[in-house]
Amino acid sequence: DYIWAFLMSAMKIILQAGAIVLLGRILQPEDFGLIGMISIFIAFSTMLVDSGMGASLFRKQNVDEVEYSTLFIYNIVISITLYILLYFIAPLIAAFYNQPSLVLIIRILSLNIIINAISRCQYTKLLKAFKYKELSIITILANAIAICTAVILALNDFGVWSLVYMQLSEMFIATLLYIILNRYIPSFRFSLTAFKEQFSFGINLFGATALKTISDNIQSNIVAKVMPLSVTGCFVQAQRIQHVPSLIFMSVLDKVMFPKLSLVKNRDDLAKKFFQTLSWVGLLAISISLYISQVATELISFILTSKWEFAGKILSLLILVVIPDSLRICCRNILKSLGYSRVILNSELFLSVLIIVSICFFASCGIYAMVSMIIFSYLIGTLYIVYVTSKRLNCLFYNILQSYAKYVFILLFPYIICAFVKDALFEYNFFFAVVIISAFYFLVLLFLGYKLVKSTKE
Repeated sequence: DYIWAFLMSAMKIILQAGAIVLLGRILQPEDFGLIGMISIFIAFSTMLVDSGMGASLFRKQNVDEVEYSTLFIYNIVISITLYILLYFIAPLIAAFYNQPSLVLIIRILSLNIIINAISRCQYTKLLKAFKYKELSIITILANAIAICTAVILALNDFGVWSLVYMQLSEMFIATLLYIILNRYIPSFRFSLTAFKEQFSFGINLFGATALKTISDNIQSNIVAKVMPLSVTGCFVQAQRIQHVPSLIFMSVLDKVMFPKLSLVKNRDDLAKKFFQTLSWVGLLAISISLYISQVATELISFILTSKWEFAGKILSLLILVVIPDSLRICCRNILKSLGYSRVILNSELFLSVLIIVSICFFASCGIYAMVSMIIFSYLIGTLYIVYVTSKRLNCLFYNILQSYAKYVFILLFPYIICAFVKDALFEYNFFFAVVIISAFYFLVLLFLGYKLVKSTKE
């Protein structure tokens, strides 16, 4: 299950990364900047459609048809309401950023909210049935078609609209395939009792997700307001790439860790599975983050051309967010499986306040100061949720940190070594440098992975 969930998430991210490379060579930073300006509105509305209610169904052994139907009706009603709202406030958003073209972009891209609403119930049924293989195929197919569509449009001078239609086509194709595979037709029955049950659990998760969505997207909004559009575009591009490993970890853990742990009733068995997961996630998150930080500037400049060099420099620092964030995601899932959705909301509120306050104070100090404060905020926010998790799981705070970061000092070894020779390697030959650095990290990761497997068996 973890393998298929990882494949689904990894292939989606790889395809999207490929799209960033291809479209980054064709389009201008300003095109990505326009999408970055409105991403918070679309992301928040899309997330509001589900409101965390679907997650409540994973904690139940048997789910009635009326419960699925109730979820479907709520999704549709709220999505249409949100679309109408965004349609009429689009001119105000465009005026705020002084970008008249945003009016039509918002009105067209917001259709994704309704399409997403249609897919939520279908997706929940497939995920609850653990059909990871089928979901993986759908995800890969939808993304591949959407990216091809975007590239064709970009080559024909559609500019920012190639990014708009890429998102629309991806969601439409995925929804259509969910319906074909699932063959589920809602009964259109609504149960107030089922709604209250789903809402009581989901509202806290919705609040937590809403706060994360706002804090993630408001960063580009603040940059857009105080810095040139080209800087905004570079920051958005760096943030997109930084989200690649974060989204993989979040997607895999949300799709597999939470549903699986929800079925474990013995607290000792639950803690054991949690610590095993922590060690693997920590090993992968720390090694991937340090590797990307090491080669980001050179790799982005080569792949996306020199016009994106500044994005690579931002990414080399921003990618370090993945290290504390992955630990935070693990803690969120164990708390969610235990039913502590209110605790998750409180921890997310604490983190979001830290991020928003920090970037508001430091945005005027420059992009690097703002990114540094984002990393610091994630570190403090993660330590807080680790402390809360240790109390709820009846384990030591130190044990959680130790399980996650047990190999951090060994992983710093290739980072320090490569830091001394990186410039000379890249000056000699780009491909040679990438191969040598990648091989070095891979061998260290392979060695530590072997040690972890061996210790797990013991």
